[in-house]
Amino acid sequence: MRKVREDSKWHALTAAQRARLEGWLFAENIGYARVVALARQEFGLETSVPGVARYYRRRVNERREMRQETLQAMMSAEDSLAAGREQIGGPNEV
Repeated sequence: MRKVREDSKWHALTAAQRARLEGWLFAENIGYARVVALARQEFGLETSVPGVARYYRRRVNERREMRQETLQAMMSAEDSLAAGREQIGGPNEV
């Protein structure tokens, strides 16, 4: 997926505004049309339903990638712990 352009309207949002936007989309599960209206009302952001949909899809993919990376790091850490226990002759269970 392409990166967000530097001149994108989404880059103009503060971290708190992005958190609020993602709360609407992910936690509150508000529809795109309503998010467009809320973004306009609360942030003065002029966007469209397709624009919000693209933002949502991008964030879904980024969140998925972050979860995958976290899981891989956890599995690697568990493997390292198990290998260390084998070297010192300790129990192999976590």
